[in-house]
Amino acid sequence: TYDAGTTATVDSRSLTGVETGDDVSLTGGSAAFGTKTVGTGKTVTLTGASLTGGDATNYTLSSVDTTTADITAKNVTGAFTVDTSKTYDGTTAANVLTRSITTGVLGSDIVTLVAGTATYDNRNVGVSKVVTLSGASLGGADGGNYQLTSVADTSAAITRKDITGTFTASNKTYDGTTTATIASRGLVGVVTIASVTDDVALAGGTASFANSNAANGKTVSPGILSGWSLTGSDAGNYTLTSVGTTTADITKRTLVVTATAANKTYDTTTGTTASLSTDKLALDVVTVTYTAANFADANAGTGKTVNVTGVSMGGASSGNYNLPSTTVTTTANITKYGLTLSYAVETTKTYDGSKAATVTGSNLIGILGDDTVTVSGLAAEYNTKDVGTNKSVSLTSSTLEGAQGGNYEITTVTPVTANITPKTVTATFTASNKTYDGGTSGTISGSNISGAVTGDTVSLTGTATFNNKNVGAGKTVTLSSASLTGADAANYTLSGSVPSTTANITVRTVTPVFTADNKVVDGTTEATLTWVSDDRVSGDAGTTKLNYTYTATFANAAVGTWTVTVTGIGLTGTESANYTINDPNRSYTATILPEPNNPPDVTTTSGTTSYSKGQSGVIVDSGVTVSDDSADFDTGYLQVTIIENLSTGDVLAISSQGTGTGQISVTGSNVFYEGVQIGTITQDGTNGDPLVVTLNAASNATNVQALARRITFANTETLPATDVRTIQFEVADGDGGYSAGQTKDVIVLTSAPPVVTASSGAVTYTESTTATLTPAIVIDSAITVTDSDSAKFTNGSLTVSYAANGTDDDRLTIRSTTTTGQINVSGTDVRITVSSGVYTLIGTFTGGTGTTPLVVTLNANATAAYTQVLMRNIMFQNVSNAPSIAQRSVSFVVHDGEGGVSTPGLKAVNVVGTNDKPVLSGLPASLTYSQGSTANPSVLAVAPSGIPTDPDGDGYSAATPFAFFNAKLQVRVVSGSSATERMGIITNTRLTITGTTAGDINYDGVKFGTYTTSTSGANLQITFLNDGSATQSRIQELLRNISFRSSRTIYSPLAWQLRYTIGEGSAVTDYNVNLTVQS
Repeated sequence: TYDAGTTATVDSRSLTGVETGDDVSLTGGSAAFGTKTVGTGKTVTLTGASLTGGDATNYTLSSVDTTTADITAKNVTGAFTVDTSKTYDGTTAANVLTRSITTGVLGSDIVTLVAGTATYDNRNVGVSKVVTLSGASLGGADGGNYQLTSVADTSAAITRKDITGTFTASNKTYDGTTTATIASRGLVGVVTIASVTDDVALAGGTASFANSNAANGKTVSPGILSGWSLTGSDAGNYTLTSVGTTTADITKRTLVVTATAANKTYDTTTGTTASLSTDKLALDVVTVTYTAANFADANAGTGKTVNVTGVSMGGASSGNYNLPSTTVTTTANITKYGLTLSYAVETTKTYDGSKAATVTGSNLIGILGDDTVTVSGLAAEYNTKDVGTNKSVSLTSSTLEGAQGGNYEITTVTPVTANITPKTVTATFTASNKTYDGGTSGTISGSNISGAVTGDTVSLTGTATFNNKNVGAGKTVTLSSASLTGADAANYTLSGSVPSTTANITVRTVTPVFTADNKVVDGTTEATLTWVSDDRVSGDAGTTKLNYTYTATFANAAVGTWTVTVTGIGLTGTESANYTINDPNRSYTATILPEPNNPPDVTTTSGTTSYSKGQSGVIVDSGVTVSDDSADFDTGYLQVTIIENLSTGDVLAISSQGTGTGQISVTGSNVFYEGVQIGTITQDGTNGDPLVVTLNAASNATNVQALARRITFANTETLPATDVRTIQFEVADGDGGYSAGQTKDVIVLTSAPPVVTASSGAVTYTESTTATLTPAIVIDSAITVTDSDSAKFTNGSLTVSYAANGTDDDRLTIRSTTTTGQINVSGTDVRITVSSGVYTLIGTFTGGTGTTPLVVTLNANATAAYTQVLMRNIMFQNVSNAPSIAQRSVSFVVHDGEGGVSTPGLKAVNVVGTNDKPVLSGLPASLTYSQGSTANPSVLAVAPSGIPTDPDGDGYSAATPFAFFNAKLQVRVVSGSSATERMGIITNTRLTITGTTAGDINYDGVKFGTYTTSTSGANLQITFLNDGSATQSRIQELLRNISFRSSRTIYSPLAWQLRYTIGEGSAVTDYNVNLTVQS
């Protein structure tokens, strides 16, 4: 690079003429360019070089050749200055004051910065704006040895340009103010360059006249300068210094005068008075007056024209107004003049159902001057139509006539009264038939009032009485205390008595209630009944008036419960003719009892028995006694039951002694006394069951007592419940005798998390093959729960959830039954069925839908046994037609309410999905085929509204909605077919096929199935592709275009049956449609 000198740097040295292998090289010397200036391929000379090396003395350096190298230009930077500011002129040009080289010039070299154009970064007003010099170059004697790399930017300001504003104002009508409306705005001094004017406009501002009075060419001055502004993209480059004045006109305001004329009553003249108002401005002083106001004529009327004349204006502000007319028109009313009418009517009339009164005379009072007025068309009416004296009569119509009649009205009518007297009528009646009720009272069923006005509400009332109470037809019925009733009855008088009529009293059906009587066996089948009740009338009480006869027989004369057949139930008694029997033949149930047998007597000892935790068993009552009058207890039993506070782990058993005298022994389920079998254990006293020994003929009171004294109680729990167990002894002697339950209390004395154990293996839930959901299944009927120190799970819980693969369509529920000892669910309550209709609440549940756990919150009744029963009644179901078949892992967790939480018991549920049958709907119930010709047979679409659906939506995706997979469709004639019938496909622009008897089926050019027809053509078989192309919409279009035709030459009454078969895999559904011919 140029350094203002000629010194060059030696990069390498070499020799020529040296013998191979000699040690000699060129060293030292100074290299120099010929000149210092920049250039390429400049000559460089090496002087003062010498030889060195072991063999250098053997050689003489005769010369050193020159070489070449380049001197490149040295980089320098420049700077410049401009005017500190300029007034905005629409350009970016800046005036350069000085130019200089700031860095890089060596020693006394002469290098200058010359030329170049300075420009602002943009043309807009601003301070410290960037100014750039472009196009500058280097000058001076040494300028050629340098290269200008950059010129530093500088900064300067562009200040706003002053401009002035102009405007025009709109003329206006006088409004009492000096406000002026600006019509247009303009500016003077805006920059225009190359015919393009800056985007700046005058906006805002206010203007006002010198005063508010009307005049032409009035000066309009602008408002304060601060109210005006500049807008536009270039507005920021200008300052508004002033706005000039202009001129405009204020024209006079037209004064609108409104007259209000006074209404008046007709007085034969046209004159009236008026008041005037104007629309002058509120603060202006303007007055208006008039000279006269007259109606167009003197006659009465509304909205009549009134002319107000001689209107003039004055006042201090009147010079600003223009009065358009001296006459103002308005309207007002002339009301009619009131007259008094006196009139007369007939003094009395007989009731006729109307309010009309007859006018007999009239007179008008108050007619003005010579006016001619008369009255006609008078009509009057009573205040009501009803009978009365001095009833008010009012005028209902009248018409005033005569030359001036239209100017008058009747305003006062003198009061009038008159009388309406009752109308005389006659009456008859009819009576209702009745069923015998033990009395003679009758009921009026209807009446006829002869002479009553049509539409009036009036009827006959009174007391109707049969001639006697007994059953009979056409019986005389008389009416006493006859009178008229109804809303209009007071307007009539009943003339004379009312004739009698006839009616029937029919027999009363009686339904007796009996019970069949039990009896002690007597060798006969005779039976008796006990009368309980019937529905006779109350007055016929007692067997004298009404009693029953019958024949009753047991079905068998032996001891037992038998049907009692009753026949020929009849009636006797003084009133029997008034009754008939309902159901004279009946059957009941009653018992023929054996000869009396005394029940066994069982007596327990007083006090309680104590049981300590861990004991193998304690005798419940070693002093219990049994006695009976039966020789043996064959077919009887000894039953021992824990009837109160039964707890999981409670066990009733028999303590075996031996075969000695008075001893009890047990082998398997057989029970022995002194070595002789006396019974068999039929319930073993565990798992909440009683201990039951069914006795044989060798049993008696003595050995059963010995057996009862060997009954033991124990509990297998680690921590038994401490509730007192009440244990009941009951003996049946086999002869129908049953002892009263005798009890003995056992006190349980006692001082760990629950253990849940699910059964092994998995349960399987199989989806239904139809759209009907598969019922829920029990998840684990053998699951167990135990707790070594918590007899009850008070405030605990059972949580059943999915440990794996639960879905939103899954359901966890609780099986509910009314079976004793099982779970019953009511609402959210979970209960144990104690007996029929009796339940014990053990908790409440929530959840179970989808993946939400089923949680049962347990209460103080929730023993481990009850909880285990609950767990064994937890069920699984899936509500989808296409369930996930992933194996569910169901978790059972029990909280004992005392902080103990079980390890989850896990049970696997396998879900087996099935393919639901596809369904065809919209098929016609029947079809009619119109006969064509042999050459041109009719073609009939056989399923024009058919809809195929797949309940489980196999293969559904956004790309292939409701696609059918492994699907087939067959339509064939199954009866009535011959070689002349054909099944086919009607094609269109979208639905096409290839071939005539077999080929492809396409929709919009996409193949989605193939078809074949049988030789006769009456069997069309379609197989759909298994790639998702067989969508529901395509199959529907195909179905609706399947056709039938027949080319028979003779059509007699003919019917075919078509069968549609749709299938998906092995799931197939058939549909039949009958087709008849219409010739």
